[in-house]
Amino acid sequence: MKRKHLVVVAVVAVLLVIAIWGYFGSIPYISPLIHGQKFLQVVGPSMQPTIRVGATVSYEQVPYSELKVDDIIVFKRPGDNALIIARITHILTGGLETKGDNNPSPYPYNITATEYVGKIIRIDNPP
Repeated sequence: MKRKHLVVVAVVAVLLVIAIWGYFGSIPYISPLIHGQKFLQVVGPSMQPTIRVGATVSYEQVPYSELKVDDIIVFKRPGDNALIIARITHILTGGLETKGDNNPSPYPYNITATEYVGKIIRIDNPP
């Protein structure tokens, strides 16, 4: 009887851990920490309507060589290292051409592996 009680307690404990992990794994600010991702708060409108001002985005360091057209990435703007979020529009020999969804033209510089920070993997837009 004592052994049966221990098995029941162990099963309940495992289920409780799974439930708590699932709950916290779905919260925008905690999920990235659990999954080893980094996150940013969006302050500009350049990616609207896909990513709205005030959104929280999660990114991870996918290898530069695995990036493709239409991926949304974070990079350091050449010159001042400000973090920028943009969509890859072309993959060129000299780097990646990027553009904000809300911008009429691509950015005037190509992004190399040096400026690349990560790929957006989750967007939590404000209501």
